[in-house]
Amino acid sequence: MVELHPSKVDVTGPSPASRSTFIPWTLSDFQTVANRYGLNVIKVVFGDEHCQANGTEEYLNHSYLAWPDIYLGIYDDEELKLASFFHELGHILIPDDFPASVGYYTPAIERKAWRIGFEAAKSKHKLEFSQKVHEWVEGQIQTYVKGWERERKFVEESRKHQ
Repeated sequence: MVELHPSKVDVTGPSPASRSTFIPWTLSDFQTVANRYGLNVIKVVFGDEHCQANGTEEYLNHSYLAWPDIYLGIYDDEELKLASFFHELGHILIPDDFPASVGYYTPAIERKAWRIGFEAAKSKHKLEFSQKVHEWVEGQIQTYVKGWERERKFVEESRKHQ
């Protein structure tokens, strides 16, 4: 298990510390945590089959959950990579009834996944993220807000066919 050095960030509090301290995780560290949830971790690297199929830009500072796999993207910042990994775990920890409770509003679902993932990082690994990460997360959530109108139509059509 990777040894973590906790910072003074409270992920649920209003003002996280300016930086976190942690030892960067190896693929084995990510996989150890993922195994607890029945998930696999696939590390995407420049030029691999995932980049060739979907474009490298899809994986730059982005990870994805496609059950049972987490595709761990290509990051220029180890803390963002770790935060993204816990965000993807957050998606599987969201209560099943939550999406319907927020009208399938994707920004709310994404925010909840970040919150739950960060809570798991803190409670199970004593890991907290810096202010920089929290600001980056807000930017990530805003991308869903901007795309919600297009997505809302898709969700409504999908619900009609259920």
